[in-house]
Parts: sequence; structure tokens; C-alpha cells
Amino acid sequence: MRIAGHGADCLALARLCHASGFVTRIQTPSEDMADYSTANIPAEVEIKRLTARTLPDDHEDDRWTAFVLLFHQHEWEGPLLRQALSGPAFYIGAVGSRRTHDIRCEALRSDGYSDADISRIHGPVGLVPKMRDASMLAISILAELITAHHARSQ
Repeated sequence: MRIAGHGADCLALARLCHASGFVTRIQTPSEDMADYSTANIPAEVEIKRLTARTLPDDHEDDRWTAFVLLFHQHEWEGPLLRQALSGPAFYIGAVGSRRTHDIRCEALRSDGYSDADISRIHGPVGLVPKMRDASMLAISILAELITAHHARSQ
């Protein structure tokens, strides 16, 4: 599980994924790493700070990777989505409204991505639409990616 984001949504999903047995990594631009040390994030969860709009090459996505964007600052989304789309992750999801997702998809089309590429992105992320509570959003996301994994394994 690779989670790119920050805030309560990111922390709730990381805790839930780790508790569910997933190897979990967080990429965050958060300057206050104290948020992560006081948020009951298990030591086994890898946290990498994003320090620039260029991305680290060591994201290690494979065909078993689920990648979720939990940013409300969408300037980070483009490069991270391009990175995820260039790899084999079985699940790519992004938080936001339906309108936000349409804008995201149009930007990717303008960059030359095909509809097939763009259709890999689950957005708005999660089985239950318009979740506002971080814990409930995390459950909704985890349920969606488990559903996607199960369908892929059939």
C-alpha cells in the first residue's frame, strides 16, 4: 500500500492498512513530521517526506501495489498520478469530488494519456461516496481496493 498525502485521511488509511497486514508506505509533503510520530502510526509504516515537486524513484510499486492519493492540494497529484500510471500498480485511487476527478482526467488527457490509462484511476476513491470522516473514508477505500484485488485474482 502506497499512500501519498497528509492529514487525518492519510493517517487513518495507513493505520487501517497496516492493521490489515499490508506493507504500508506514506509519502507526504508535510513539514511537521511530529504529526506522524504522535498519530499512533506503527514503526513498521515507512514514511518518506516529499520535499519537492519531483518524485523519488524508489516508490517500488509492483503488480500487488495499491496506490492512493489523499491530497487536497492538487498540485501534487499530476506528478504522482503520472508516476503511478507508468507502473504496474493494480489499484490507483484519488480523493476528491466527481468534478475534481473529471478535471484530473481531462488534465491527463491533455498530457497524452489514453482513456484506458485514465480508467485505471478510481475517483472519487472509495466504495461509499462523499465520506467526510477519516476513519470511514479509510474503510471505504480499503473495501474498494480489496474488491479490485479480488476481481483481478479471479
